[in-house]
Amino acid sequence: GHPPENVGCFLRDMGVFEIFEDLMDRIRQEHEFYCVEVHGKHLQMAKNSLFVFHQDSPGMQAARQACVWMVEWPVFERMVVVCISINSIMLALPVAYD
Repeated sequence: GHPPENVGCFLRDMGVFEIFEDLMDRIRQEHEFYCVEVHGKHLQMAKNSLFVFHQDSPGMQAARQACVWMVEWPVFERMVVVCISINSIMLALPVAYD
């Protein structure tokens, strides 16, 4: 069936999949993406991130690529877990106050 009349003419003659495809097309038009390969993974990234890392500014783009490289590095997650574990142990140790 069709959705109720008060939903809007945009949705009236469209099925669920057509609505989804239309929404995805609108999102693709609003955001421009580019593809990169990091550590064997294919990633899709927005050309503008946080209004700082523009693809047009080479310095910021290099910093962004370095951050993505580090976060996607397989060892990075292990380093984070080790830091959290060490921090938890340090918090559990008794502290001698003067």
